[in-house]
Amino acid sequence: MSQKFATVALAMAAVALVLVFLLLPSPPPPAKATVPRQASAAAAAATTSADPGSAITATFSGPLGLASAPAPVVAWEDRLDQLLTTEADAATTVRGLVSSMRQLPPEAQEQYAAHAVNLCGDGQFGLLGEIYLNVQTPQAVTETIFSDLLNRPDTIKLPLLAKTLRNAAHPMAGKAEEILRTYIALEPGTIPPNGWEQAVDAYLKR
Repeated sequence: MSQKFATVALAMAAVALVLVFLLLPSPPPPAKATVPRQASAAAAAATTSADPGSAITATFSGPLGLASAPAPVVAWEDRLDQLLTTEADAATTVRGLVSSMRQLPPEAQEQYAAHAVNLCGDGQFGLLGEIYLNVQTPQAVTETIFSDLLNRPDTIKLPLLAKTLRNAAHPMAGKAEEILRTYIALEPGTIPPNGWEQAVDAYLKR
């Protein structure tokens, strides 16, 4: 009898222990670390810049993180129209044409050069002379300037022709030499003893 009572007591104690564990409150979840807003923004920006394949490619600037808008691209035809329809004087237009044409494709440079030689005064021809003497200039542009050069006064034309002969690889070197020989009255195949530029100086001082 006493053994049966003891068994029942143990069973009731076990049930009570289980009930105690079930009724205990569950522990609270661990607190999440709070990241400041500025640190989060900096981390996001670092992630974007570190990943070249990211879909976000805008560069953020300013306190609101607004992307700066790219400068509008103006077609060279539109830029040419702007330069030719402006109310600026011819000298200013020529400077604009010359400075703009350096970054253009060859066919565009030819059109810019054609307008520049028509508007360029004798006193400003040095701007075109720099382009003409550059062997990297497209040949069509060089020929456009050369053709206009032949209509300029001798004081502009002959010195620039002489400078052309400094570089035997210049596309207009052969024609420049022929013209200078005619002016200076040299026999074919002969070269002025003191060079072409001094020969031109002597000719212009006559």
